[in-house]
Amino acid sequence: MQIDLVEFTASKAIFFLNPDADDVSSASKPLLSEGRSSITNALYRYMLRKRDAEEAGDRFGRLLLLGTVLATMAVEMKEAVLVADFFDQIKFSTFAKQLLFGIKQE
Repeated sequence: MQIDLVEFTASKAIFFLNPDADDVSSASKPLLSEGRSSITNALYRYMLRKRDAEEAGDRFGRLLLLGTVLATMAVEMKEAVLVADFFDQIKFSTFAKQLLFGIKQE
């Protein structure tokens, strides 16, 4: 699936603005949800301008379904890194642990 820069950027924003993420405050959830919805609608309108309705709808659906695949891959990669860290197969700096695992040293 060949996507252009606008589609790529919008899909990244849609996947990134996840109001259901664990570390999102309850006050931020509606703002993220509204922003995500706005970008999703803009992406669909953009695709409709470039293609006919049937092709745009199909392409839009396939692009959004890629998010599920990417999320699954990210979870599996994080699990593999956690296992490697647990068994001391890989040594991570404190900074890397904060980035990868969300572990904060008090």
